[in-house]
Amino acid sequence: MTINWAQCHTRPVLMIPGPTELPFPVIQAMNQPSAIQYDRSFDEEVLEPTTLALREVFQTKSEVVLIPGSGRTALEAGALSVIEPGDRPRARHRRGSVRRADA
Repeated sequence: MTINWAQCHTRPVLMIPGPTELPFPVIQAMNQPSAIQYDRSFDEEVLEPTTLALREVFQTKSEVVLIPGSGRTALEAGALSVIEPGDRPRARHRRGSVRRADA
């Protein structure tokens, strides 16, 4: 379906900095309930097509794993992928930020 954004406005649109006017179809889409990432339909309609597309982007036949979380989650996942059992990771302390390794 193609949306002609010009037909959504019944009055002239004032385009200055400040509150942004949204086209009515956008407002209707925002009114829909959120997708729940634990729902089976999310897996089938969003997650599976995304991971398959990422295989093509990264040019791999291996599994692509998506990890939702903050930047810290990504750093921890990256560190854990190179640390093996028995390794003794070291912590680096910086001003304003402290990260420690559990002994």
